Formats: sequence, structure tokens, C-alpha cells
Amino acid sequence: MSEIFERLRSELSDRYAVAREIGSGGMATVYLAEDLKHQREVAVKVLRPELASSIGKDRFLLEIKIASQLQHPHILPLYDSGTAGDLLYYVMPFVEGETLADRLAREVQLPLADALRVTSEVAGALGYAHARGLVHRDIKPANIMLTAGHAVVTDFGIARAIEVAGGKQLTSAGMAVGTPAYMSPEQGTGAEAVDGRSDVYALGCVLYEMLTGEPPFTAPTATALIARHLSEAPRSIRTVRDTVPEHVETAILRALSKLPADRFQTAGGFGEALRTGATRPVAARLAPNRWVRRATFLVPLLLLVVALALWLPARFGGRPGVAAEPARITVLSFENLGSPDDEYFADGLTEEITSRLAKIRGLRVTSRRGAKSYKGSDASLLEIGTALQVDYVLDGTVRTATSTDGVGQVRVTPQLMHVSDDTQLWTNVYNASLTPGEVFDVQAQIAEAVARALDVTLLEPERRAVQAVRTEDAEAYQLYWQGRHVLERRDAQSLNQARRLFEQAIVQDSMYAEAYAGLADALSLQAFYQLEPEPAAWAEAETAARRSVALDPESAAAHTALGLTLTYGRWDWDGGLAAYDRAIALDPDYAVAWFLSAEIFMARRQTEDALTRARGAVDSDPQSAVAVYLLGVTTQAAGRTDEAIRLFGRTAELQPTLFQPHWNLLFLHGQAGRVDEARVAARNALARMTPDTPIRDEDVEVVVRAARGSAPADVVSRAGQVVYGAGMKSFGPVVVFTYAGQVDSAFAWLDAAVDRRNTWIAGLDLLD
Repeated sequence: MSEIFERLRSELSDRYAVAREIGSGGMATVYLAEDLKHQREVAVKVLRPELASSIGKDRFLLEIKIASQLQHPHILPLYDSGTAGDLLYYVMPFVEGETLADRLAREVQLPLADALRVTSEVAGALGYAHARGLVHRDIKPANIMLTAGHAVVTDFGIARAIEVAGGKQLTSAGMAVGTPAYMSPEQGTGAEAVDGRSDVYALGCVLYEMLTGEPPFTAPTATALIARHLSEAPRSIRTVRDTVPEHVETAILRALSKLPADRFQTAGGFGEALRTGATRPVAARLAPNRWVRRATFLVPLLLLVVALALWLPARFGGRPGVAAEPARITVLSFENLGSPDDEYFADGLTEEITSRLAKIRGLRVTSRRGAKSYKGSDASLLEIGTALQVDYVLDGTVRTATSTDGVGQVRVTPQLMHVSDDTQLWTNVYNASLTPGEVFDVQAQIAEAVARALDVTLLEPERRAVQAVRTEDAEAYQLYWQGRHVLERRDAQSLNQARRLFEQAIVQDSMYAEAYAGLADALSLQAFYQLEPEPAAWAEAETAARRSVALDPESAAAHTALGLTLTYGRWDWDGGLAAYDRAIALDPDYAVAWFLSAEIFMARRQTEDALTRARGAVDSDPQSAVAVYLLGVTTQAAGRTDEAIRLFGRTAELQPTLFQPHWNLLFLHGQAGRVDEARVAARNALARMTPDTPIRDEDVEVVVRAARGSAPADVVSRAGQVVYGAGMKSFGPVVVFTYAGQVDSAFAWLDAAVDRRNTWIAGLDLLD
């Protein structure tokens, strides 16, 4: 017999005669016992010790007491609860019968009448509990008992009790409340508050499984499974089982709506729809006539959304100017004096110091992306500072080595320079072991020393943020920065490698918020580069981003990563903007959030607001081709073509490999009748889109003719094929046909782009 069994039997001997173990699950072990006072058989459920140690016992027992007040014929009542030493337990009736999971394992699919009866009875139980403010949170076949021909819901209130009492300790213990195969999208992404509509979703999953033989979504991992719940539509039930009435399938699909507002608002409503067919159709896709009303505003937006393809490969920092300007400082890449294999560590140290300095509101940490372009440069301090428009530069060296006892060591030598007179304001030497705690301490010391040298006083909240310890796990720390280093390459193989490294870091430390943010970035890049990815791709990125935000709510990068997944994965502008605004509040110099929010303002036709934010990006990072290009796009959308042409030319000078500025110049020159300039721009754009493919003169010609807006249909069609094949997929022809004035064809391609969830469509005003 197990130790827990013996302890339980001993501790409860005055009240229960514990006989034997009769089952176990992810949260608890079940024992058959006799209630000595009432002389009846009961089931005693004991929480797993590691779970019990992670939650507040008093709060757990209080929640159990609340749930014990439920009295309904299809809810298994709770008789008792308490502690047995350090064990937590609760007591229910012992019911003869089997679980729905047992029956499904035996029969796979249930007769329609049986499935509907079970669902109706469970819906009645849920409706009763929801009316009293209790949500089950873990409806699944294993929690539905079948006894005497009827369904009884078990463990009502248990999931809530565990979740409420556990808080963050529950997460750190590696536990999760709920079962991914039946979790609603909001529960799967860690929403703090779920209501009865989450149970309606889970019940829809259960009915789907009773009729088809499997849940609506399956996947090899919990993360992938939750991602499918977030993004994919379940396959039709009637293609698997054509005897299922249409109104039943319609009701199930409504219960499985991604948004709670689109589901039945009560469990009783779901049950009624199954009985009578009283339901509304699942939301259809957008009608084309809604798009036509927006056609006049489509042209500038088409080029605006291309900007994201340029931003994603190159994150940068910035914000609009403020009245009382603090000192502007940039951090140049620290030089690696150790092994070339440790280059990732020097880059990571630079990023960490930059991040910690950004927590100090008395400093403006600007030119974050532009500073990277000077890595290994021979330019003088004055040249760098002038180009980046900063007052101070922090740089330094990093040397890693292994001591005689085999322990890794690092020496960091930073220096703070005043640009205008090329004087050194401060320097120091820091020696530490290669453990996260000591490395983080060095980073914090450097940030605080820089603040002192610039006469900036740290407030206590800033000091705590500067001194924050990200992880205690040395291997997780190294894996994370290896992932960030690899992520900079941006090719498909590197993105896969970075994703694996972030996943390995999370395995080492499941509470490492930055690792989840890195994973979200890698997944977002993969989704965006595919342009028309599988729906689960963005959803997996959202799951990782939400986890990062949950672990570190003060991280601007985490909130920005979440905003990106909401905007381009869900097409949720309001949610995206809220996440970007939170990032800006946390780090006013985080220009990624400023620009991404600018796209939303542009799509909403708030052009001046979009311009303000785009100008802030250039103010913060004047040497960044990304920032200059984005300002050009918003300027073009505002109708200021001469200024836009100048900005696109400047972009091409800063980063000659980009196709985007030439793509914009093609249409600007084409619409203005500057044919020679349009031909040059078209050739430059196509050459950069497909660098390994020779550019054909006829391809250049058809694209230019289409851009001018006066070409016949066959020429424009050929131009659409050229840009589609050059990598823009269904979105490229939308631009070509729009500029050519062929609205019907443009909207036909737009229809296809929406159906394929083309990433760039998210920036258009088509989805409200």
C-alpha cells in the first residue's frame, strides 16, 4: 500500500474507513471509503501532494464549501472536505456506473438520442450552477458520470477552488487547471476571468466527440492543441456522420465559436437549440459589397501594410519627442574578446543593459536598431553620435573564459562617453561567474552607474526593475540568448533553430518570461514570412506571448509581441492597440509598439495620429532604414508624395538590399507618368524580391504599365502573376489591380487574400 493511502487511513480513521484506491487522474487520487457516521459508501478524493503544497489550503476549503451548496439532480454533491496532515481531500457519494469517457472508449460514437440526452442533462446542471455564480472550468467526459441511465456532473467547483487558491504558485508547480482538448480559447490562453460561456464551449466539444468519436481538435502537444482551438474551425460533423440533423450541427458550431459573445449566452440556450433548432447561423464571411464601400481608401493602405514585412526583420526603439527632453543615450554592441562561439553572450549582454537602462525614465535610450549597424565599425565616436543623434554612448568589451576549477568567468569593461567632446565620463571593470544571478547583478550595476554619471536619480520602482533577476537557470539563460542571436539571421532554417532554442530554455525554466517572448517572436516571424500560414501558426505565437505577459506584466516586449499576434493573427485591432499602448506606457522609447499602433491608426483613417507615431520612430532611430521607410509609407498615405519619394530614396541608401522602398517608388512614379523612373524602380524591386532569378524585361514592362493605371486587362493580369510569383502571394495582385483601376479583379484577389488569411490584409479597413 502507498504511503499516502496509509496516512489518509490513519488521519481519517475516526470518520471514514478508507478501503482501497479506485482511480487517479491529473489532479487527484480517488479512494473508496465508508462514512462511519452515516453508514454509506463514499469516494474520497485526495489532491496530489505537489499540487496541495502549491495552493492556499484555507481558500481551497472555502471554495469547496461554496460548491457544496449546489443541489441539483445532475450534479454530484460534495459531502465533506478538509485536511489530513498536509493532504487536502474532499468527499463525494460513491456512484455505481461509469464515466462518459469509459463509454466512449468502448463505443467510440454514441447513438444520437443518447448523446443529446447527456448534453441536455449536463446543460441543465451547468445552467443551475451558472445562475449561482459557479463555473465548472473542466467539463470533459471523465467528469460526467453515467448512472441509472442519466448523466451526473462530478467535481463541480473543484477546478475553481484549485485555480483561485493556487494563483501563481499553481503555475510554478507545473500544473494547469482544465483539459486542453475541451478548453475554450479564452481559458487556453490564460484569461484571468472566464464565465459560463467557457463551459458551453467545453460541452460543445464533448457533444462533438460523442457524435464523431473524437474531440473537435487533436494535436500531439498541449500548446499545439490550444493553438488549434484559438484559430481553426472544426471539420463538419455531417461529413463524418451524415445522420446528424443540420440544426444539431449548427448549434454545436455556435457553441464552439471562438469569441464568447458569439456562443449561446447560457447553457440552457444551447440545450434548447439542440431540442428545437432555435439557433442562428454561424457567422458567414464578409460580403463583397462591404468592401466596395471602402475602395476609395484602399490604395494608400495597400502600401502601408507592406511596411510590417520590413519591420519584422529589424526591431528598433523609439518614441515621439517630449517637451522636457532627457539625455539621449545609445548602447553600442559590446565587443567580444573571447571565443567566437561566445558572440551571442556579448550581444545578449548589450541587449540586457539596454533593457535595464530603458527602465530609467530620466534617460532616453534611443537608436537601438541604428546602434547595431555600427558593430565592428571604424567610425569615430563623433561620427556615430552625430548620425544617431545622441548625447552619450555606452560601449565596452566582454571576455569569457573558464577558470582552473572549470567554472565559467566573465569580465565586462564598459565605458560611458560624451559625444560632443569625446570625453570618457565613467568606466569600470566587472568580474563575475557565468551564472545568471551574478551576470544580472553586473548588468544592474552598470545601469545604475550610468544613471549616477548622468546625475539621474532612480526612483525605487525603477531600481527594482533595473535589478530584476530574469532567471536563475544558467542553461536556460544561455539557450535564450543563443536563440536571440540565431533569430537575427531571419532565414527559415534560423527561425526553426531559434524556436527550438527558446523551447529548450522554457523546458529548463518554465517561468522564464523572456524565453516565451522569444518563442512568440520566432513563431510570429515564421507565420509572417509564410504570408498565408496555417491558422494555428499565429495562435501558437499568441499562446507564447500571453504566457510571457502573464509571467512579466512589466515587459514592453511581451505586450508588443501579444499585440502583434492579436493584430495580425486574430485581426483584432482593439486588442492589439491596447497591448501596444500598455507597452508604450512601460517603455516610452519602444518604437516597435509606436509603429505597430501607427498602422492601426492609419487603417482607421486617423492619418495625422499615424504620422505622429511614425515620426517618433525616426526621431528615435534616425539611421534605421526601417524607421525612415515607415515614415515614408505614412507620408505617402497622407498624400505628400514629394516627401515620400525623398524618404524612400533615403531608405534605399541606408539599406540597399530592401525591395520595399523601390516597390513604393514604382507606383509613385508610375501614377505620375514618370515611366523611366518607374522602370528603374520596378527592376530594383523585382531584383530584390527574387535575388536568385534573372529579371526579364517583359516582366518589368507589364508591372510598370499596370502601375501607370492605363493598361489593358491582360497586361494587368500578367503583372499580378509576376508579383504573386515574386513572393507577395495573393496580396500582390490586390495592389496591382487597384492601381490599374480594375476594381472587380482587385476585390476578387482581396477575397482570396481574406480567405487565405494573408497577413498583410490585417492592416486594411475591411474587418469592422
